[in-house]
Amino acid sequence: MTTDRIQRPLGMSGSRSHIVIDTRIFCYLIGLVLACGCGRVPEPPLRIAINVWAGYECLFLAKELGYFEQEGVDVELVELTSLSDVRRAFERGQVDGIAATLTEVLQAREFSPRRLQIALICDFSAGADAIVAKSGINDVAALRGKRVGVEPASLGDYLLTRALESQQMSADDVQITPLNQQDMLEAYSTGVVDAIVTYPPVSIDAERFGGTTIFNSQQIPMEIVDIVAFDRDSPRCETEHIAAFVRSWDRAVAYMRDKPQHAYEIMAARQGVSPDDFAASLNGISIMTSTAQLEAWHPAGALQQAVTTVEQVLRRAGTLQGPSCKQDLLDPRFVVKAEVAP
Repeated sequence: MTTDRIQRPLGMSGSRSHIVIDTRIFCYLIGLVLACGCGRVPEPPLRIAINVWAGYECLFLAKELGYFEQEGVDVELVELTSLSDVRRAFERGQVDGIAATLTEVLQAREFSPRRLQIALICDFSAGADAIVAKSGINDVAALRGKRVGVEPASLGDYLLTRALESQQMSADDVQITPLNQQDMLEAYSTGVVDAIVTYPPVSIDAERFGGTTIFNSQQIPMEIVDIVAFDRDSPRCETEHIAAFVRSWDRAVAYMRDKPQHAYEIMAARQGVSPDDFAASLNGISIMTSTAQLEAWHPAGALQQAVTTVEQVLRRAGTLQGPSCKQDLLDPRFVVKAEVAP
């Protein structure tokens, strides 16, 4: 019986030294495969839904100036056309967090199993959110029977409710016309509605069409709070990531205050308005750094009081009906950690 035609496995040699060499090559190739296959997969960015509002613009400034990257957090700002769209994006699992008001946060906690938790106060609205009415409508009482454009299931509903309550009126006393913010100005200027519930830059343009502000957030101080909130159960929303996010915000606010002209040019260009108009849109908005807002996070502080008030108003309006979520809605550890970071 001859063995000349017995085939050896591919890659093998009759020499022991060749076997050793081939084995080393084999191990090297396996190592390369494992290194490629088991390499660190880049983490997806922290996705935050946001709409046009001057009080949020420092988030885009932080992105533009590279502060998020420098602080070690990858952030994607997903810009949408309305606060309602922002809330729905979170409820559908499309984003990790939202920049919105307490109204949207409480509604998202009501309508979604995902648990939003407030991590940062961006600002308190002190006059920027407003009801602008056409000539001849000089106060809230004169809205009776009139057509009012309002963004449904959002801050607009809240502001209108508070305005009507100030005159012992309700939504039944006016004709509600549901509108998104991008449609407000056209509806107002063409006479489709008699008044709109809005904010800059739309409110500024509406006043240029002869409109009069008959109610604004200055009349309900500390109630309209713009915040950033995150899904508390998302693995991307770790304490270090959110604290880095807050530090980036602080740096952008500091840059805006130190170099307002350049900052306004950047933010105005992004919004498609002039720097002067952007500066005007900041009137009536109190921007907050993490240090400045620490007191507001106390158990009896302004934020907790605002949450209580907004929840009560939304329950009276029938928007909220489920159990209260106030107990685990606020988490100050992010601003505290950001504030004490080197």
